[in-house]
Amino acid sequence: MQGKRKLCRIYFTFAHSSIVVLQRIKHHIHYYLHARHRRGHGVHSPFAYRLITAIVEEDYPYYCFNELEDKRVRMESERIRLETKRARLKARHAVRKAKGKGLDAESPGRKARQSRSGKHCLSPADAQILFRLVNAFALHKVMEWGGIDEITRLYLLRASSKVKIYRGGQDVDVIPDLLFCNADLDEAALSQALSQALSQKTEQSLLVLAGPHRSAGAYRCWQQLLAHSDVRLSVEMKGLGLVFFDPELQKNHYILRSRVYSAPYCIK
Repeated sequence: MQGKRKLCRIYFTFAHSSIVVLQRIKHHIHYYLHARHRRGHGVHSPFAYRLITAIVEEDYPYYCFNELEDKRVRMESERIRLETKRARLKARHAVRKAKGKGLDAESPGRKARQSRSGKHCLSPADAQILFRLVNAFALHKVMEWGGIDEITRLYLLRASSKVKIYRGGQDVDVIPDLLFCNADLDEAALSQALSQALSQKTEQSLLVLAGPHRSAGAYRCWQQLLAHSDVRLSVEMKGLGLVFFDPELQKNHYILRSRVYSAPYCIK
C-alpha cells in the first residue's frame, strides 16, 4: 500500500510539473513572437526612441558595473556554499531519523534541490537598465514593494548619491519618483502593491515591475496595470516592465526582445 501511494504521489508530481513547464514554454513563445521594436525600429515617439536606444539598449558600461558584478559572483558563490552545507546537514539528520524509525531516507540530492529557494535578483542587464533610468531621469526617491535584492539596491545607490529607498505602504508621506514592485509577491499581494503604487504616483513618476513574465499571476497583474487609464507609455521586456504617466506622452505600448539571460537567485 505504501509503495502504491508513493508511486501515485510521484506520478501526480510529475504531471503537475509537466503542465507548468508547458505553460511556461507557451508563454515564452508568445512573448518572443510579439516582441519587436528592437533598436527603436517602428518607434515614432521621440521620447520612446531615446528611452529605448539610449537607455534600455545602451550597452556601454559605467565605471561601477564590473565592481558590482564581481560582488554578485562572490555572493552567488557564498550562497551556493551555504546551501550545499545546509543540504548536507539536513540529509544527515534525515538519515539518522529514518534509521531510528526503520524508514528509507530521502536522498541528499533531493534535499539539495528542495533547499534551492530564494529571492529573484534582477539580471545584470536589467539592473544596469535600472541604473541608467535613475541616472537619466534623476529618480532619487525610490519606493519599493516586495523587496529589492542586495545587488540591485547597490546599483540604485551607486546611480546617484541622492537616492533614498523607502518601503511601500509605510512611508506614505513620501512622494516617490520611482515606484518599484517585485513580482516575487503572490498575485493578490502584487495586485495590492500595484494599487498602492498607483495611489502614490505623480505625472512624472516611473513605475517598474520587476518580473512581469515571472509567473502567470505576475503577467495578469501586468496586463491589469497596462489597462489603467493613467498609463501613457509602457515598455515590456522579459525581466522588466516600465510604465510612464506623463499626459504629454503619446499613448503607446512597446514590447522589446530582451537579451538572453538566466534569472539568478540570491539570498535576501
